[in-house]
Amino acid sequence: IWVPAGRFRRHRILLRRGSRAVAAAALAMSLWSGPSKADFAAGLAAYEAGDYATAFREWLPEAEAGNAAAQRNLGLLYQTGQGVEPDPARAVRWYRSAAEAGNARAQANVGNLYLAGEGVAQDYATAASWFELAARQGHTIAQFNLGLMYENGLGVEASVSRALEWYAMAADAGHPAALQQQRILMALSANRVPEPNPQPVEIAATPVPPDHQRTEPSPHA
Repeated sequence: IWVPAGRFRRHRILLRRGSRAVAAAALAMSLWSGPSKADFAAGLAAYEAGDYATAFREWLPEAEAGNAAAQRNLGLLYQTGQGVEPDPARAVRWYRSAAEAGNARAQANVGNLYLAGEGVAQDYATAASWFELAARQGHTIAQFNLGLMYENGLGVEASVSRALEWYAMAADAGHPAALQQQRILMALSANRVPEPNPQPVEIAATPVPPDHQRTEPSPHA
């Protein structure tokens, strides 16, 4: 079949243009694979600037895609009412999703909620189990809270030795009250003088400031 030279050249140009279009589309698809680290970082920047509504919008698709740190962050926003209406049930939902994925901060948060009875029925035993999961990952506040729970027999069988063990771990990590509580408990044990001890709910149930770790930027418990 004879094709005029002009038409053949135009056909090749169209093929090249079509190939470039397909290549560009493929590149765009390869670059977009759902929520990005940039979105996560944008959420953190908004959170640090006090723009909680924007932080929520940036983190929501991340959380829905299974990012445990973003899920934990949404739990915090719903718990504190930052950028959204306070919703204890949704806070529990997002915290638990992140906690079940192994996020230590979220595990500590779930422990807090059960300790305080916030969004769930108060359950010291369940609180202690979540604190232990976080504590075994090195979460300092969870370690200190477990010490208090073992010292006071809240949700666990009272045990001075276990309380001292968790206080020591928290103290080694720099928890400001753990070393003091460890010394008090050791003195009381030596003298066998019963004395009231602080309750973990006073320390654990309050959200704490945001974390600035860039490897996993998120507010933390």
